[in-house]
Amino acid sequence: MKGLKKEEAVEGATAKLRCELSKAAPVEWKKGPETLRAGARVSLRQEGAVCELEIRDLTVEDAGEYLCMCGQEKTSATLAVRGKDRVWPRRAVFGVWLLTHGVLRTPSVFPPCLNTTCFQKTVEPLWPSCADV
Repeated sequence: MKGLKKEEAVEGATAKLRCELSKAAPVEWKKGPETLRAGARVSLRQEGAVCELEIRDLTVEDAGEYLCMCGQEKTSATLAVRGKDRVWPRRAVFGVWLLTHGVLRTPSVFPPCLNTTCFQKTVEPLWPSCADV
């Protein structure tokens, strides 16, 4: 009924991702390929058809694509985590660049297209300029 929506939160805060099914049914939450389980910082709640994932004490590692699956149906959204002066995930963008260009580089070596308009458009929703990357 209602899919997940992109969220942005500050490092150390709490983020909630929520979706609504057409009827109550079990769901599975994932971050990338990893299935999420309830734990010290993660709560998985479901009241009837409303499903919620809550992550407390956010770190930049929590940033990324989250997925809620119910059978063959799924919805996904990105969680961006704002650190001291940056928005993450930036590693995910570099990973996509590396896979696209088939080049292995260490995280300290930025791709040559970092300052190009094409790369800026790729990251524009998260970073206002390449200087922030």
